[in-house]
Amino acid sequence: MIAMEASTLWHINPSHSLIRMQALPVPQDDECVVQTCFSMVSMGTERLICRGGIGPSAYQRMKVPYMQGNFSFPLTYGYSMSGEVIDGPREWIGERVHAMHPHQDVCVINAKDLTVIPDSVPMDRAVLASNLETAVNGIWDGQPMIGQRILVIGYGLIGAMVAQLLKSLPGIELAIKEQNPFRINLARNKGHVIIENDHDFGMPFDLVFHTSATSEGLQWAIDASGPEAKIIEMSWFGQQEVKLDLGADFHFGRKQIRSSQVSRIARPAQSQFDYHRRKALVFRLLADPIWQSFLGKGISFADSASFFDEFRQKPMDDLNVYFQYP
Repeated sequence: MIAMEASTLWHINPSHSLIRMQALPVPQDDECVVQTCFSMVSMGTERLICRGGIGPSAYQRMKVPYMQGNFSFPLTYGYSMSGEVIDGPREWIGERVHAMHPHQDVCVINAKDLTVIPDSVPMDRAVLASNLETAVNGIWDGQPMIGQRILVIGYGLIGAMVAQLLKSLPGIELAIKEQNPFRINLARNKGHVIIENDHDFGMPFDLVFHTSATSEGLQWAIDASGPEAKIIEMSWFGQQEVKLDLGADFHFGRKQIRSSQVSRIARPAQSQFDYHRRKALVFRLLADPIWQSFLGKGISFADSASFFDEFRQKPMDDLNVYFQYP
């Protein structure tokens, strides 16, 4: 085994991040040293975290593997990375792998936490795996049916992935609701119908996927859905207060709001899928080159701290941001 130092992104407080050098732990027999190639920023979740938007009641649930520190600062965080095994058990050397790990250029990771990336999936596209799992799980929760009228509210990465997966379902009438002009243009370029007028629904929707993480978006989901409709809430609000009008159409229309969260397999799929089979499904999907256009904007890892300092001040228009490592 080899001894190394790593460059690690730390969120120091709610207004500042920096890259620190730190010694890697000595790898054990069942651990691999992974040279990171790409890591993805989970835009909604990581913006909440770097601004201190996670309440104490969610600290334990929001922890990710190999995280250092805690949510009251300082801490490391990251959602999805891809890299190459450069040291460890002989059978792992040279493997291209995916893992959940904070943003860091060299990592020591237990082999059981690694997924080998199929040859059909490029290393950069592989960082989409964790978010695509979220989208797949949300669709399982929604159980869309042929011929339904379906609305996706919020065209960030999760909403865009949900919409892309739904496009393959025959006979559905799919629409997108988004406020950001940059993302509206992205959705149009993907061939989606955009609803622009808040008072012109055109039709009630049978199924709504909400991903905007705003009270206004969730209210729109309630108002735009028809009787007995299902609303799949895929946003993470953190400590943000949510205000809704539930006094009329929601109540009398017998509408349902159901949360969807990737850490638990959606109930309709639990009898057939475990986490390994779901991950394998996601990598089969990622073999399709269509997903390359969902990668978004690449930024050098050397600029990751300044990116987060700016990201705290205002959200980014880009569908997604990922870090590239030398």
